[in-house]
Amino acid sequence: MNRVYLTIIILLSILTVVGCKSQKTDAPDMVIIDGTVLDGQDKTPLRQAVIKRVSDCKTFLTDTLGNFHIEAQAGDSLNFSYVGTLSRTLPIVRHDSLLSVELEPYMPGNDEYVYNIKYLGEFENRDDGSTLVISKAENGYNVFIKLFRLTDIDNGFGELKNGKLVFTGTDASGNPISGEITAVGSTAKLVFTDSTWEYLPVGTTYSFEREHDLTQKSYSTADGMSMSIISPKPIKSPIDSIIVEFANNRNIDLTTGEWYRIDKQSLKGNWTKAPYSGKYLELLAKGTEVCFNDIGYVVRPDGTFKMTIKPWIYDLSDKPATYRLVKTFHYPPYPIQKSDTVYVEFQIR
Repeated sequence: MNRVYLTIIILLSILTVVGCKSQKTDAPDMVIIDGTVLDGQDKTPLRQAVIKRVSDCKTFLTDTLGNFHIEAQAGDSLNFSYVGTLSRTLPIVRHDSLLSVELEPYMPGNDEYVYNIKYLGEFENRDDGSTLVISKAENGYNVFIKLFRLTDIDNGFGELKNGKLVFTGTDASGNPISGEITAVGSTAKLVFTDSTWEYLPVGTTYSFEREHDLTQKSYSTADGMSMSIISPKPIKSPIDSIIVEFANNRNIDLTTGEWYRIDKQSLKGNWTKAPYSGKYLELLAKGTEVCFNDIGYVVRPDGTFKMTIKPWIYDLSDKPATYRLVKTFHYPPYPIQKSDTVYVEFQIR
């Protein structure tokens, strides 16, 4: 009986295929799209630009030369996007066999000031303890400089010009003093370019390192559970793994699983999911997604539990940014369990 049944299924499948084939003239034509995604200003190829086929939301990535090869149906659309540019959605027509797509850079409006976050934060000179603190001001940057046994410049105002943060403040004698700050990675270089003070002649240079020993901030949607990062300290890029420790201060068992999320804080203080890594985007383009094992780990009352997390699916290369690790935990009554969320903020060095 089984063999007869399989034969019928196969015959029906063949008939179905033949039927579809006879209707081919009514189906949309398949089109092979080869093309390149370019920067709209300098026409350079955009590597790993994201292309989404609108009909099924399948994503593709451009190669190192900005090229792509996609099969789509006439009448479908492709959405092109890249970090820092305006996305474009283009319809596919039958003659679109070669396509060149230019993505224009995002330009803020007249009432919107865009900050370069690599300049924001606290820096320290490891030799003498001098400090440099840069924070946001209206349409610019506040610059505070404390030079060991010399002076404090606490009224500096800076603007970005030609890839440098140019600031003006007041020296210890009450005269104007100016300089340039260049930030590369975790290092900031300060050069005084205009000074009438004999103790800070033009050309005086200081180097600062971004402070590493940052205080972790842990919080939860309910009392009784906390999470801290115990290794590595400091967290350095590239990150292989992060070891976290949960502490349960309730009088009941709490459980947590393998699932986690990493958020990134915007300049306005809002939290959004951190961008995916290039490795994970390549997997997504091939139709592969990450799945977490459905398993529960118990954290006993007044006890602790350690877990190792591999954050490779996220791009955490933005060192000046603040990130947070997000985990959920559950508590009885089971099986109708309740859940809360715990967070711990961190930065990368």
